[in-house]
Amino acid sequence: MGVFSSYDSEEFTIFTSVANELRSDYEFKHTLDASFLPTKETALTGPAIRLFKKFDEGFSDLKVIIHLFVSSLE
Repeated sequence: MGVFSSYDSEEFTIFTSVANELRSDYEFKHTLDASFLPTKETALTGPAIRLFKKFDEGFSDLKVIIHLFVSSLE
């Protein structure tokens, strides 16, 4: 689940590009409002990716990976 502050952001553009390439193997979703997602100690704010899984606490938040991916494209 991609969480973004704007659909006009560079992170959202990159997320949708990657999602379109990998859609046959993985399920991708996105939102501008993370308030409906389960939370840990603090609410999730974008840009971030929430990876849902069937073990441990059920999800992991990846905020750094978006910035690393954007940096690699520059």
